[in-house]
Amino acid sequence: MQDSNIFTVTTLETTFPDTETQPEWVVIRNGTPASCVQLGLFNLFQDRPPVDLVISGPNHGRNASTVYNLSSGTVGGALEAATCSKRAIAISFGSKDPQPDEIIRAAARHAVKVVNYLYEHWHADVELYNLNVPMREDVESRPVRWTEALPYYWPRGCMYGEVTADKKVNGHTEPAVNGTSGSHFKEIDFTWAAELSEMKKTLQSSREGTDAHTVLNGDTSVTALRANFWHVPDLEGPINLDD
Repeated sequence: MQDSNIFTVTTLETTFPDTETQPEWVVIRNGTPASCVQLGLFNLFQDRPPVDLVISGPNHGRNASTVYNLSSGTVGGALEAATCSKRAIAISFGSKDPQPDEIIRAAARHAVKVVNYLYEHWHADVELYNLNVPMREDVESRPVRWTEALPYYWPRGCMYGEVTADKKVNGHTEPAVNGTSGSHFKEIDFTWAAELSEMKKTLQSSREGTDAHTVLNGDTSVTALRANFWHVPDLEGPINLDD
């Protein structure tokens, strides 16, 4: 079994005329986006000038609303860069469904144009931008909008389902995960069984000006963020536990 703390790095080296051979691509096969950022910033390119912008993505599937932003590996990579004092942009393409090549190319061209704009006009108070690009052929002619992250909270447990004795999860047959029990312990197995219909309804009815509303209505969303869980203001001083 491979040690989960060991990351495997594969490099593709390219030799250019009158230059030394240098790695052009680096693939970290078993790393998270955040670990890729750490390795890229501090371990793999020490012979090159310092990185001034980290781009995380593109992810296939939008990362809009707070619940997605806080759990997203793509946004997490950009957050990791920001905590390393680097400017960062997370890019997400707004659909997990297979897309025609021309739509992917249009989204990629558009993302590059938006990234170039943000890089050249970086706001002093921003640590990272979260960019959501809708997957449509006319994306390059549609508006790009500043947005807020839609606040969203899980209303109920809807991510996992219990694997029952007949190996069914929410009415569907699934393989058992562990499948054993001892005389002193009762084991309960759970498997990924996301049921997101309620979330989708909330996102589709989200108010104008939010990231979810913007990308679902076919425009490109740019959300300016800071990498912190900031404290609630005006709560300070000693706490009297006898009150």
